[in-house]
Amino acid sequence: LCEGPRGRAAVKEYTRMAVKWLPAAALGRGYVSYRVSPKSRMAAEYRYLRLLRPIARTPRILEVCADYTTSVMVREYVEGTPTLSSRDPGDWGAAGRLLARIHRAGYAVGDPNPGNFIVDDVGARLIDAEQARPLDDRAAAWDLAVFAAYARFMGAPRDLVRAALEAYREEARGLWGRVSRLAASPRLWVHLSVTPRVALELQQLFRELARGQA
Repeated sequence: LCEGPRGRAAVKEYTRMAVKWLPAAALGRGYVSYRVSPKSRMAAEYRYLRLLRPIARTPRILEVCADYTTSVMVREYVEGTPTLSSRDPGDWGAAGRLLARIHRAGYAVGDPNPGNFIVDDVGARLIDAEQARPLDDRAAAWDLAVFAAYARFMGAPRDLVRAALEAYREEARGLWGRVSRLAASPRLWVHLSVTPRVALELQQLFRELARGQA
């Protein structure tokens, strides 16, 4: 974070975060592709933060600084509660509904961990779009699986994950049937770094919700 005369800003330095995406790209190979290079991630984030703004209230971009060795974006600091740190089912539902609206608009987030959804009095906002891309069913299922797996890995209770997925199901409408079947498939889960217990738990949750069980 940076404090200035116009208030707070968030400064994102893409080069320092490049190592994070190497294992993710290796795990996802064969199911989904990840951008690794700093410039490709910054360029994608610049594009998709603007494209998604009418849907997801993404932060305004204030400055972009790039040369041969540097990739930095300065943008609006978003006030609110990260979904990942909330224990309010309503906050998790707001994140699920926003993810569904993004999917219905034809985009996948790519890195939809619940910490990237900030909830305020209006609803949820998305603050990270460096792995966003055009949507297909596999990308939508990957978004759902990553959201759920990251939440459980970070200790979020299963009931909160369920609240997010139930809200997604309601908002996604006809998209849910196709995507939930893919999200429940063991073929997807071999690409995610979670324990077998968590993988089986979440596959079962997707099956329950696909059958309409509350």
